[in-house]
This record gives sequence, C-alpha cells and structure tokens, in this order.
Amino acid sequence: MKDFFERMMVGALKYREDTLLRSWCLQDMVERKARIRAVIDLSAELAKICAVNRFSTAFGEMVIEEIIQGRWDEAQRIAQHCRFNEEDERLRQEYAPLWEHFVFLANVACIEATARQASGGAPPS
Repeated sequence: MKDFFERMMVGALKYREDTLLRSWCLQDMVERKARIRAVIDLSAELAKICAVNRFSTAFGEMVIEEIIQGRWDEAQRIAQHCRFNEEDERLRQEYAPLWEHFVFLANVACIEATARQASGGAPPS
C-alpha cells in the first residue's frame, strides 16, 4: 500500500511539474503569440458555430482551454470528437460540416506546435 501512495505522489508531482513548464508565463514570445493566434482563430470559429447551433460547443471550449494551457496533444484529441465519427450517420451529416473548419484550425495549431517543439521552441505537451 505504501508503494501505491508513493507512486501516486510521484505521478502527481510530475503532472504539476509538466503543467508548470507549459504555463503561459514561462513561454517565450513566439510560443505566446502562437497560442494567442490559435485561441483567437478558434474562438472566432466557435462563435460562428454558436450562431448556428450550440450542439457540442463544450468540446470547442475544451480545445481552446487545452491550447491556452499548452496541452496540444489533448487539444487535438478533443478536436477529433468534433468530427462526429463515433455518432450515427444523421448526426455526422448534420454537424461534421459545421465543425470542419474548427477541427482544421485546431489540427493546424497542433501541427505547428509539434514543429516548434521539435525545434526546441516550445515545451512538450
């Protein structure tokens, strides 16, 4: 039981360390501007979606939050839910086209973040 708690504590400390390293205030100007640009683009697209329908907008909000926090892999994972591949055909036909540009923008932002990470300009997500 003691080993379990020690592993949990180590895991929690590692998570906090990773979160701190990705935090907004510790990023260089290039990373900050990239996050701002992605958040602005995605927010504008989410506003267009909300004007038509509020269905699944929580996913869009979660993607934006993950980008602010620098968790690009999680942002991309959540954005894939907006493709509605796991839903029935009627929902996919109705909502996937509405969300297509939002998912595209999220994927582009995540790909650019991966490139910055590879060049050493961004913390790992």
